[in-house]
Amino acid sequence: MILGFNQILPTKKKILETCSIINRTFSCPVYLRIDYNDQQVYLSFEKPTHNTRSPHPSINLLETNPQASVIFRYTVKVRVHDNKNKLQLYVLLECRSVNRCIENLRQFWPQFVLLNDRRSSYFIFHELLYSNETNSTDCFDDRTNQTIQCSSFYNMCSASSETERTCTSHSNEFIYSYNKAYRPHRLTNESVYYTLSCQVDNCTDNESIANTADNIQVFHSYKNIITLHWNNVTLEYMIIRDNQIWFESGPFFIHFNQTYYSSSSNQESISMLPLYLIEQYETTGIDVVLGSFNKLTLRWSSTLQTDISIWETSFKIFQEQPIILFDQYFPLDLDGMSMGNDIDTFKHVSTAFPRFKVSFNQTDQYVIDHLGHFTFLEFWDLNMRGIGLKNLFNGGLYSGNPLLLYNLTKLDSNIILSPLNNFMTNFQTRSPSLNYHFSCGLHGRIRQIEQSFSLTTILLASQSNQGINKITNQWGKLLLQYYGKQHINQHENFHEDFYISKLGYYTDTGGYYWYNTESNLTYEQTFINLKQYHLKQQIPVQYYELDSYWYYKQDDYTGEYGGIKLYEPRPDVFPNGIESLQREILKTPLIVHHKYYSIDNLYQDKYKFLNGSVGNASLPLEQRFFNKIFSQIKQWGVEILIQDWLAFVYELLPDASYDVHTAREYHLHLAEGAKQAGIKLIYCMPVNPEILETLENTQVHYIRISDDYSTNINQWNIGRPSMITWALGVIPFKDTFWTTSIQPESTYGNFTEPNVLLNGLVALMSLGGVAISDKIGNTNSTVVNRLCRTDGILFRPERPATAMDSTFLGDNGPKGEMWHTYASDV
Repeated sequence: MILGFNQILPTKKKILETCSIINRTFSCPVYLRIDYNDQQVYLSFEKPTHNTRSPHPSINLLETNPQASVIFRYTVKVRVHDNKNKLQLYVLLECRSVNRCIENLRQFWPQFVLLNDRRSSYFIFHELLYSNETNSTDCFDDRTNQTIQCSSFYNMCSASSETERTCTSHSNEFIYSYNKAYRPHRLTNESVYYTLSCQVDNCTDNESIANTADNIQVFHSYKNIITLHWNNVTLEYMIIRDNQIWFESGPFFIHFNQTYYSSSSNQESISMLPLYLIEQYETTGIDVVLGSFNKLTLRWSSTLQTDISIWETSFKIFQEQPIILFDQYFPLDLDGMSMGNDIDTFKHVSTAFPRFKVSFNQTDQYVIDHLGHFTFLEFWDLNMRGIGLKNLFNGGLYSGNPLLLYNLTKLDSNIILSPLNNFMTNFQTRSPSLNYHFSCGLHGRIRQIEQSFSLTTILLASQSNQGINKITNQWGKLLLQYYGKQHINQHENFHEDFYISKLGYYTDTGGYYWYNTESNLTYEQTFINLKQYHLKQQIPVQYYELDSYWYYKQDDYTGEYGGIKLYEPRPDVFPNGIESLQREILKTPLIVHHKYYSIDNLYQDKYKFLNGSVGNASLPLEQRFFNKIFSQIKQWGVEILIQDWLAFVYELLPDASYDVHTAREYHLHLAEGAKQAGIKLIYCMPVNPEILETLENTQVHYIRISDDYSTNINQWNIGRPSMITWALGVIPFKDTFWTTSIQPESTYGNFTEPNVLLNGLVALMSLGGVAISDKIGNTNSTVVNRLCRTDGILFRPERPATAMDSTFLGDNGPKGEMWHTYASDV
């Protein structure tokens, strides 16, 4: 932390107080630069690491004290002396161990003074001029020019002015200062003042003083809500919220040329080479969405013999909002970054910034027990919450992104962290190779980086009265603004969207007719009978979904698995085609299923595909191919396409995640093709990066955020994941459901649905599709009538029902689920 004093400073104003707010953590290093009389003095409260390079020599106040580890925390105050414009440095140190604090202090320094008897952990250290064995000391009195004895423990030999020493009583605060002329490497108790170099003649100008004081603190804090402390000696930083450390940094880390580099390699669990800080500098700027910021940039090199940076990291602290951005920039092409090829590689990152120490056991000092977390912990995680950072996810493909931490005793005190760009490569994990620290960075499958690539992580802190729901919505609003995307509820004719306003029918997993037809009938004949049943029983279904059973799959497989070989209706399924089904039989909008392609697909002669080196998946790479597919299904009467099996693009096609472009471009191609044809998208089985990627995709209107309906009776519990999707401007979807408990001769064995009304209610309150999937003759009209009018118009709320803040309180919260939404009078 650098504090420049070649500026106008407020009289008797505390400029810097660091580490006085630390709870249950190890020593907090402080590094001050004091400018006086055109000279610079660097004061360090902790010995610099071996790979720390400072442009100036430092005065190491604890350098000669091997027992420095007993220090628990420091409080540092820098003040201007009355009417003299002089500098005073106050130091308060707290011992680590309460029970043996006195013994430790005597080992640390032979002399000490107790500051407060009620709290034995607080001590002011000072170096008295008398020995530990006596209550008196000799003092050379400058006024009498002779040696006298200070006989009481409460007296000491100290400077009573700038030049004279005599016996004086100590006050409630002891002043420590760097005295260049007298014993420069040791603490003194002399009141040594240094004249400040002022930039204006009148150093007491109140307006100038106030402005300067604000400028000094702006890099570190936003209205005392969120504070960043940077230590340029140890190269460590802390995030402080509500006078407590929420994050304490781990070392900067990068992996390239198949070699690990760390800014503090001695702290790492595996062997790493040093990463050298070759330059740091501060700038200011304006982000058109987020506002004005101060920026601290750090340039890193893998060698000391060069000024060429291989990696740049920067903090952006915003002045108008409680936001910190952590930027990674790659000024050169880098190779050899991959940590492996299998699915567990996503639990690693090849760059780590920010990186925070997080415990995963009961004794780790970085645990903050009163914090809860709200994030995805695993695939199809519907609970999404836990207590204590030690229970945080291990990371990987299915966890994190975003991570919200909240105070269990004060729910409007929270912080949310997420990627801000390059979502398909910017992961959150607790990498085993990085001491299980919480790390944000490039996922471990990426093999190389191109020059000028960047990653950004955003940290947003809540303001007053912003609970978990409000900060989540604020985070989503900021991201939508950043990408210039409109929230779904701002779309013209939003309430007229048939998918959210009308009753539908599904044949996907869990539905009665999923890979199952009426006995000895084709799907076309089954749909004819189904439509007649709905009309006869006045079940007002307004759209139908066709799942993956209708198109050709790899090796001509007719089951659910296998990629698309040919995206055309099979004649044994729909003999007259899908267009005929829509126009002549169903006469409603259609929703169709789509997923990844197979390596034997029939389009590769005309279009470029990426065939996986393992597995059998293939990914189309050309925009014109997607244009063809969407134009084709539009002619069939399709209004919505379900892009399914999204997670399996990572699992079955690792080649798509070897570079930083392919996975993202796949989604952009989908979006553009759908946009040109006027077709909306439902994302199904997405991993968390793909949920965030919808920020760049205007056509994703809905996301299925639950597991398959099937036999999973708890997949209705979507109150927490709905918070994320709705904040990002996308409608959550629960999936289909049965309206009767028993569906005879279903393909799900003896499964019965015990929660018919609950599933219907959740589907209705989700704002996503309300799609039944019963067998012909088994739809409960009473249930349907509770969901919609006789014309199929649903009884809808204005927004999805989401979990209330109180459900995040652990044992102090409600025992069941509590969600909230509202409806308009219109």
